[in-house]
Amino acid sequence: MTKFNHVKSLAILSLSVLASALGAVGCAGSDGNSGTTVEFSLEAKLEAKASALKGNHFVAANQDEIEFKQMTLHLSEVKIISKTTSGGGNVEFDPSNPPEPYENCHANHCHIKGSSDTKTYDEIKAELGGGTVTAKDVLTVAVDKTITLNAFNKEVSLEEFAEGDLDYGDISEVQVTFDRFALEAVNVTQSKNISLKNEHYHGSEVHRESLVLSHPLVMTIDRSTSEHTHVNLVLELNGEFFNEIATSEEIDFADLVEGHAKLELEGEDHDHHDHDH
Repeated sequence: MTKFNHVKSLAILSLSVLASALGAVGCAGSDGNSGTTVEFSLEAKLEAKASALKGNHFVAANQDEIEFKQMTLHLSEVKIISKTTSGGGNVEFDPSNPPEPYENCHANHCHIKGSSDTKTYDEIKAELGGGTVTAKDVLTVAVDKTITLNAFNKEVSLEEFAEGDLDYGDISEVQVTFDRFALEAVNVTQSKNISLKNEHYHGSEVHRESLVLSHPLVMTIDRSTSEHTHVNLVLELNGEFFNEIATSEEIDFADLVEGHAKLELEGEDHDHHDHDH
C-alpha cells in the first residue's frame, strides 16, 4: 500500500488496549468449561490541540478553517492471536536504540516506522537471529458496530460490544478490523465540502481497504485466570490529518488513516512518542 510519506505523522491513530481480570479467580467456570470469557469494549476520540481549534473548526497549517462534521467507523471483527517463535540465535538489542525500521520501543514492543504494525521484543530478537514467528488465531468474533464521532476531544464508547471464549494457553496480540470508515467536513475558507471514504470504484464495483490494527496482549490463560477477562480498546484519532486534507486535491483516505495508525496499551507512557514526525 502506498504511504503518504510526506505526511507520515500528521495523523496518529492510536488504539489502546486494557486487559484486566474481572470476577473471582478460579480454575474453571461453574459449568466446568476451562479458560476465560473475553469481553470487549471500545472508547474513541478525535483529538486536537486547543491552539488548532476554533470551536469545532480545525485551523490547518495553511490557515484554512475546516469544520468537522462527523467521522464514522464500522467495526467488523476482533481477534485474539497467539504467536510462537522458533529458530534463530540468542540475539539481544537495545530498546532505547532499536535497529531500523523500529522506533518507539516500550512496554515490550516496538512500533514500525510508517506502519500501524508493532512487534514484541521476542519477535524482533527472533527476526534478527534468523528465526521465524508463527501466528495462529485463537479467537475470532464477528462484529457489526458503528462508532460515530462528531466533535473534537469528546469520548464516545461502545460497552461490551462483543465476547468470546478462550481455552487455556498463551496469547500474544489483540487485533481489530474496521471495514468501513468515512469523514464528513467542510473547508470553510474554500467553501468546499469534504467527503472521504475508504473506497475505490472500478466501474460499478466498490473496493474497500480495511483498517486492521493490532497490539501486543501477552497473557497466559490457565487455572489462575478469572472466568471473565475485560479488554478495553481505546481508539484515538489525531486531528492533525486535517492539514493534509486542507492542501491535497486527491486523497486516498484508507492510506492516510492506515499509514498513521498506532495501537497502544492503556496505562503505557506515551510521552516519548513523536506525534510530529
